[in-house]
Amino acid sequence: MEIKNIIVHHTGGTLNNPYAKTSDESIVVINKAHRARGFNLSEAGFYVGYSFFINKSGELTQTRLIGEETCGARGFNFDSIHICLAGNFTIGVEAPALEQKMRLKNLLRQLTAGNFDGLKIKDGTKLNLSTDRINPHRHYGQTECYGTSLSDNWARGLVSDNLDLEKQEKIRLLTQLIDIYKSMLKLLQARLGSQSPTACQPERG
Repeated sequence: MEIKNIIVHHTGGTLNNPYAKTSDESIVVINKAHRARGFNLSEAGFYVGYSFFINKSGELTQTRLIGEETCGARGFNFDSIHICLAGNFTIGVEAPALEQKMRLKNLLRQLTAGNFDGLKIKDGTKLNLSTDRINPHRHYGQTECYGTSLSDNWARGLVSDNLDLEKQEKIRLLTQLIDIYKSMLKLLQARLGSQSPTACQPERG
C-alpha cells in the first residue's frame, strides 16, 4: 500500500456539547472511547483509530503503524497517516497549545522529508508524502475537523514556516500586551480630560 496523504484532526467537542473543551483528554481516554466504538487493536497496541496522537503538553504517541489500516476518514484509511491533536479548535473554544504546534511541526517535517527514524512502519509500505498533501479532516468528508478557527492550510503552513514557533508566541503575547497598554492609556487620557481643572485659590498667610 502507498501512503500519500497526511490528515490532521482535533478531538473536537463531545456528542452532548460540540463546544466542550477537550484539550485535557489523554491517550487513555481516547483509547477507551475508540475501543467502545469497536475499533480493532492495532499492531502498536492501541484501539485509537489515528496513526498519531498529540496531547496538550505536546507528547506524541504513535498508536498505529504507518501503513496499517486506520479509522480516521472513510475512504482514506489505507493510504493516509492520521494525526490527532487533543482539543476543540472550533472558533471561540480552544486553540492548539504551543507545545502541540511545535510537536506537529516537527513530525510533519520529519514525514515529508522522508526521515522515519523512531517511527514504526508496517512491512511493505511505500511512502510518497509531500507538504501539499497535508490537509485537515474536513478536506475528505462532511465535518468541520480540525476546527473552524484553523484555516485549511494551517498545518501545511507549519512545515514551511521558518520562524521559530516559540518566538512567534512571544511576539503574539507582546503585541497583545502593547494593545492592552494602548487601550488603558486611552481610557486614562479620556478620564483625565473629562475632569475640570481646579481653580487656583489665593491663600492667606
